[in-house]
Formats: sequence, structure tokens, C-alpha cells
Amino acid sequence: MKFHWVSQNKTGRHEISGGYMWCPKTKKDGSMNPHYEMMRNVEPGDIVFSFQGKSITHIGITVSEAFEAQTCKYILRQNAGYSIAILTAE
Repeated sequence: MKFHWVSQNKTGRHEISGGYMWCPKTKKDGSMNPHYEMMRNVEPGDIVFSFQGKSITHIGITVSEAFEAQTCKYILRQNAGYSIAILTAE
């Protein structure tokens, strides 16, 4: 079991209520982001601390490995990304 810190400011409420986390594969300019790549290291049973605004608002347990997923409907940019199923508690 590993622990992960996830900043979910813009889409956090949608992701948490939907039972998932999502991130793009690359930055807007197409370059790699190490934080996005770390999603691929998440395993079922890992603990996630969800940070929104200025505090940890939820703690979750992952129930899947990362899988390729199209853009979250609440994200304006159109590119593929990674998603993980998660169970959260406030």
C-alpha cells in the first residue's frame, strides 16, 4: 500500500462524486508532467489524500489501476488521459 497526494482544485467535486480521479497524459504544450505519470504507479488499495483549496477534503482508497480514458467532461481541453476508480470519504 502506498500513499498519494492529489490536488483536485478545478474538477475535484466532479471526480469525487463520480468515484474517479482523472489527469491528462501531457501538459497543454504536449510535454510530459511527472505528476501525471505517477498515476500509472497507483495500485488498488492505495490511500489518496485529496487536496482542494487550502485543505485535505477527502481521503480515498483506490479500487483500480490507472487506465487510459478520454478527457473528463469537466475539463475543457481535449486530450487523452489516465483515470483511476476510487472510493472516498469526507
